[in-house]
Amino acid sequence: MIQNLHLENFKVHKSADFNLKGLTILTGMNGMGKSSVIQALLLLRQSFLIQKKFNGIILNGDLVKIGNYQDAFCESGEGDEILFSLNMDNGTMYDLSFERNVDKNFLPLKNSVREDDLFEINLFKNNFQYIAAEHSAAQESNDRNTFYVEQLNQISEKHGDGKYTVHFLSHNSNKHIISKKLAHPNEQDMSLGAQTEAWLQEISPSVKLNIKEELSLNTFTLRYQFKTSLGLTKEYKPENVGFGVSYVLPVLVAILSAEPGALLLIENPEAHLHPAGQATMGKLLCLAAQCGVQLVVETHSDHIVNAILVLLRKDIKQKETEIDLEKIHVYFIERNKESHISDIYPIQIRPDARITNAPNMFFDQFSKDMKLIMGF
Repeated sequence: MIQNLHLENFKVHKSADFNLKGLTILTGMNGMGKSSVIQALLLLRQSFLIQKKFNGIILNGDLVKIGNYQDAFCESGEGDEILFSLNMDNGTMYDLSFERNVDKNFLPLKNSVREDDLFEINLFKNNFQYIAAEHSAAQESNDRNTFYVEQLNQISEKHGDGKYTVHFLSHNSNKHIISKKLAHPNEQDMSLGAQTEAWLQEISPSVKLNIKEELSLNTFTLRYQFKTSLGLTKEYKPENVGFGVSYVLPVLVAILSAEPGALLLIENPEAHLHPAGQATMGKLLCLAAQCGVQLVVETHSDHIVNAILVLLRKDIKQKETEIDLEKIHVYFIERNKESHISDIYPIQIRPDARITNAPNMFFDQFSKDMKLIMGF
């Protein structure tokens, strides 16, 4: 796993350090540099996969599009190099320094790196998924792609689009998830198909997935049914069911299908979800980290963070140790008041499930609103 990510002169990050745990949550207002952290990792993956080696970073590709050197370089940066450093949990460290290349979208690598070692990092392997903030919601007819799904183990083809989620779920439906810790309490079947449906029912109660392969059309058909006291309803097209149900499906499948050591980059998993559904996503993200999956998550949802605190609180009441705080790290990112660079604040979560010394604007809008409403 990646233990630490250091960025220098990249976008708003003049010099920034992130200790990446099992679950690393990036919070903060819009435009503060959360997405840039994920983009840095995507740039490394995209460049390595395109070149089949590492001569530099390709700023525009299937995973991320930055522009040119001027778009990538920090406005308040010093010198003319962009530096990404990866510190792995086995003690290996990679310093990747990229040369200034004005008006170009390829930045050559200045230093040498042992490429054979890079092949062992999940960032560059198939044990990886990226789900972008703006991804595809399931349609009634969904594309089939044997190469991406069955050979590369990918849900997405470009820009974290999640377009092959239905094919991926169908292909891996009978595969068991990695741990009982990740299993829904109401579902004994440990298969990916059963667990995806069980967790989806936390978003939309009683929903049932129906996937059929249309070989002649090279597609998969997805429809939904609902369980009632009288039996199952008729089949409904995804377009006629709440948008959030289909939109969350790639996120659920990516998490539940992950192997130990997998790296998942997920942007705004709370999108289009009711607060209770957002809390469910927070719980699932936390449990996945406890099972050996590494997740870097950008979110604007206090329900995601609160779900982790709730799990900790339940541990305290039940005198269990299911949640290891060492596997969770929350960051708040804001813009420096004097220059256009990011300031990084680690959020301290105590063993008693309380947050201490939270900076202003860290999910404090509810408290502000309640004080005004109550007349304080």
